[in-house]
This record gives sequence, structure tokens and C-alpha cells, in this order.
Amino acid sequence: MLTLASTYIGQKQNDEVWKVVYYGLISMAVYSLILCIPFFIFPEILTFCFKATSFENEMLEVMHSILPSLWLALVSYGVIAIPLSLIVASRDTVYLFWVNAFIWVLSSLPIYLLMVVFGIGADKFWFLIFSINTIMAIIHFRRISKQRWLQEVWQLPLNNKLVIR
Repeated sequence: MLTLASTYIGQKQNDEVWKVVYYGLISMAVYSLILCIPFFIFPEILTFCFKATSFENEMLEVMHSILPSLWLALVSYGVIAIPLSLIVASRDTVYLFWVNAFIWVLSSLPIYLLMVVFGIGADKFWFLIFSINTIMAIIHFRRISKQRWLQEVWQLPLNNKLVIR
């Protein structure tokens, strides 16, 4: 997706850039449906490796309890990749750095508090990861709606040094 977005941005084909987003969302929907098979229909596919251990029943219960929230976290992480590819293709890396640093710091404290201090379970942890990923996806989709790639912010002068206007 990054390659397609970069190519269309370079060719100034703005309509094609939005088609990449649309088809990225379609492919994520298909990916999500395919992941429903091992997560919801046949969870034994994911839990078979734990059957030889001594705490088999406890581990299987934990695995079955985290599968829905783990599925949500995986899908939301995949959705983040769609706007991220456009942000990287549009060379908006300063924004990407600050947002990711802010989200990382902001998410570390709730995860620490909920896991260590309050002792929440693994299923709630993955739901928290899903929530953080969803917030990041909303922030990134809002950023790409500004169509930063249409702005001419990069210029390569004759002496081959990169200058930001």
C-alpha cells in the first residue's frame, strides 16, 4: 500500500490515492473475516500448542477469554497501517514521530496502572490495546484527511541539500 500511495502521490493522482485507502479498508475487512475462522469458529487451531503443558485447562481458559479482544487488537492494528502508509508516503514524519511518542507515553501509564496496580486480566489488556489502536487510527485518518501530500513542503535545491520551507 505504501508503494502505491507513494507512486500516486508522486504522479499527483489524488483520486487514486483515495482509492488506495478504500481498497485498503476493503482488504482489512476481508482479513478480519478470515481471522474470524481461527479466533471464533475453530479456536483449537490457536490453542493446540498449549495442550502438552501441565496447566492445560487454565491456559486454555485464558486463551479462550482473550481471543475476542486479541482479534479486535489485531484488526485495529491492521487498520492503523492504512493511514500510516499515506502519512509515510507524504513524508509527514515529524507528525508521525510526535504522535507516536505521545501515544506511547500516554498508553504506557494506563497499561502499567491497569496491569500492575489493579491486576486486570489478559482479556482486558488486549481490549485496552484495541482502544489505543482505535484512537491512533482516528487520529491518523484525521491527519490524512488534510491531504498533506498536496502541499509542496519539500524542495531539493541545486546543491542537493534537503530544505524544508
